[in-house]
Amino acid sequence: MIKLKTTMLALCLLSLSFMYARSEDAPSGGSDDMYLPPTYQDVHPDRKRMPARHDGIYFRYDYLNRWCIFSNLRSTTTLSVTITDLEGNTRFGTVSSDFPIWQIGLQSGEYFISCTSDTGTTYEGFVYI
Repeated sequence: MIKLKTTMLALCLLSLSFMYARSEDAPSGGSDDMYLPPTYQDVHPDRKRMPARHDGIYFRYDYLNRWCIFSNLRSTTTLSVTITDLEGNTRFGTVSSDFPIWQIGLQSGEYFISCTSDTGTTYEGFVYI
């Protein structure tokens, strides 16, 4: 009975260590969703305004397919996108609500993304790829 418990415990520990090692070696399919808040041009600059969390868009980079994926576009039909790296290199693109994917190869690092919707709303933020 003790030998069976020891064998089962060793087998569990071995399988857990194998799963952990495999998850460390496997390439990531993409980064987590990153929130890009809207930039408001308020008429009263002294007025405090807290933007709703659902007003922004979400950005995710898929490493395997080299895609920038935008979500939560809602009523936006098209989105003009500008991606700038820390060295000042800028890339321009367009996505739509029908195809919210921009295929572009990006290296790992920090980027500033600015998106302007067809309604005139601007979404900006720093993302880590």
